[in-house]
Formats: sequence, C-alpha cells, structure tokens
Amino acid sequence: MRLMKISLVGFASLLCICAYADVNLNTADHQQLMEQLRNVGSEKAAAIIEYRERNGRFTDVGQLTGVSGIGEATLEMNRHLLTVGDDARDGGDGREIVSEPSSAAPPALREAVESATGERLPAAGH
Repeated sequence: MRLMKISLVGFASLLCICAYADVNLNTADHQQLMEQLRNVGSEKAAAIIEYRERNGRFTDVGQLTGVSGIGEATLEMNRHLLTVGDDARDGGDGREIVSEPSSAAPPALREAVESATGERLPAAGH
C-alpha cells in the first residue's frame, strides 16, 4: 500500500511538471528547444534563435512558421507547449524573470495526493 502511495505521488508530480512545461520562444536556449520540442533538432533550434535575433521578439507562436524549416505540422505538434511570454513572466525584453521557488505544492497536486493517500500534506513553510 505504501508503494502505491509513493507511486501515485510521483505520477501526480510528473503530471504537474508536464502541465507547466512551457517553452518560451523568446527565452529558450538551443538545448531547451531541441529537448522540449518535437521535430526540432539542432538545425531548427539554431534557426529559431537566429530568427529571433534577426527579427526581434516573437509576439505570437504562429510566427514560428516564419522560421526556415518549420512548417504548420511542427507548429501544431508543439503549439500546446509554446509561449512567447507575457508581462507577468518576462520583463518585456525577452529575459524571463526568475523568482524564488515556492515550497508549496500547487493546489491541484496537493488535493490529488491528499485524496489518494488520505493524508494531509504540511502547509507551506512548515
């Protein structure tokens, strides 16, 4: 039973991480583009970076099709992962603002774990 609880917590954590795995076209580096996007290898990742250096910030994820070698099919298989940032996540100049990580579990994860295990998780900061 304990192993099942541990497995469930691990699975819920993985789901949470995947749900927040945005790839910001304005801040992602070569490695991130290759690892996190489907059908994007070294050449396409380099082309994305070159495109944004030449043309400035992406203002819409649809602009990705303007990158040499990237068409509608690649855009559509990655659209759910892509972002161009917003005022809350970047300073408007393409650099992502990084805040200190929170020790609190996201509410959905907390509820899933508590429901599955029947145990209450400690509150943030405890």
